Amino acid sequence: MELNAAHPIIVNLNQLRKTDKARAKLVAESLLDNVMIESNMPFDMQAGIDRRYKMINQFLELSTEQAPIQATRKVTAEPTLKQAEKLRNESSDK
Repeated sequence: MELNAAHPIIVNLNQLRKTDKARAKLVAESLLDNVMIESNMPFDMQAGIDRRYKMINQFLELSTEQAPIQATRKVTAEPTLKQAEKLRNESSDK
């Protein structure tokens, strides 16, 4: 893999690294996920999805300037179609 150090994403990532190492790590890992997807390389898709949701949540918290809202249950990813159908059937049975 080759990085262009002058690319705006890399420049901004470096600035973020200086102020918020945890967020910079999350962004860097998400960038690597994208590279692996584009290259058809195998990787832990579930971990990549979890990172993406975490990054989206952090972006929304920053964008809305709200205090983080605690989830009522742990959600690692959106349910699959099969899981969603099962949940729907369970709720309609009640």
